[in-house]
Amino acid sequence: MHDGNYAIRALVQVGGLALASGMAAHPNLEIAEDQAKARALEALGLPP
Repeated sequence: MHDGNYAIRALVQVGGLALASGMAAHPNLEIAEDQAKARALEALGLPP
């Protein structure tokens, strides 16, 4: 938690190789998680 926000990093890995990551911060943990996951998937050109 930083300044009242959860700071979340989502990482997409295959066989130990990092393909993409996404970060997000939000006061609500679930929203921060969803945003970070969506950003990581979008970095791969996949729909969230």
